[in-house]
Amino acid sequence: MVLERAEQAATEGDYKRALELYLCVLHEMLPLLKSADDSGGDVGSVINHSLAALAEMADSGLPTEASAYCFQKLLNEAARKIYDGWSDWRLSLLETCANLVNDGRQRKIFERQLNSTVEELNDSWSSRYLAERIAAILHRLILKFEGEVHAADFLEQNINFPLFREKAIEAAMANKDYDRVERLALEGEQRDRGMHGLINQWKKARYKAYRLSGQLDKRRNLAVEFILDGSFDYYKELKESYPDKEWASVYPGLIKALEEQKGYQDNYPSILIEEGEQKKLLEYVKARPAYITRYYQHLLPVFRNEVDYLFIQHILDEAQRAGNRKAYREICSLIRQFLKIGSSEKARQVVSQLLAIYPRKPAFKEELLKIKF
Repeated sequence: MVLERAEQAATEGDYKRALELYLCVLHEMLPLLKSADDSGGDVGSVINHSLAALAEMADSGLPTEASAYCFQKLLNEAARKIYDGWSDWRLSLLETCANLVNDGRQRKIFERQLNSTVEELNDSWSSRYLAERIAAILHRLILKFEGEVHAADFLEQNINFPLFREKAIEAAMANKDYDRVERLALEGEQRDRGMHGLINQWKKARYKAYRLSGQLDKRRNLAVEFILDGSFDYYKELKESYPDKEWASVYPGLIKALEEQKGYQDNYPSILIEEGEQKKLLEYVKARPAYITRYYQHLLPVFRNEVDYLFIQHILDEAQRAGNRKAYREICSLIRQFLKIGSSEKARQVVSQLLAIYPRKPAFKEELLKIKF
């Protein structure tokens, strides 16, 4: 109800009242988190709603007086101890406040508070994330008050922040400066070792630069890295980059490299299907009978007996683990799938076998007897 009233006040142009109401919600909800179970995210959702509404209001082009009032109020708010331990929400207030900085005096006051926030950060991952967000706020202010040249200098000085590296790569890509894209990406891979998501992002930038600049050998080598890391899309791109005869000599080494890894990547069976490697696919599924439901269509009709055997093994394995009606129904669904692929006699046999093995499970018997042959 308070949020609705705040939104109504903002719609009516009563920005000061709207601000006070949004802050009122924050003041009630933040202390509540200390004593409430918010596993469902209800309290956090209300807080995020308030912060998002404040940001939207600040972006709406407030009148000068209302803007100055909201700027000072939000700056004071972000400094309150109530946000200690909730740095993300404190930063959200400061980001909103940054949109209300309209002159040099406000900027000086605001940056002083930002810098004091930076001084309190340590070397933890969360602190580095917050430092990046603060740097992004400063970058926006420099761009607004000093222009693109100074903003570009600031970005370069802070290139080790992933957000700024990404911006620099995008700019280099737009300027077709592919050597710079490669350099920035390689530096990012080196700096962000151990952070798989970021490394993957920088590698993708390199791959795009190699593709656009026609550096085929580098592109192929990087595609192999992606493939060994589990990508099937890059496998198809790599294959398409070779003539058929040449690919025939490249493929064996690539599949061998995949097989020599400690664990099979998810792309391994997809590659086997792509290349028509039915025997290898069968060996892969034999070690994982549950996968038969996923890959049987690629093994039939050549390996009819093996598919039947693996289906039966999978059904028996699942029956051994089943302990409720839902699980029994899932097993019956497996048997029906087994029937559909043309194994009716063997499906009858496995049902008979299950009825004999589990005579003391009436619910299981009831579900099994529903199967129509």
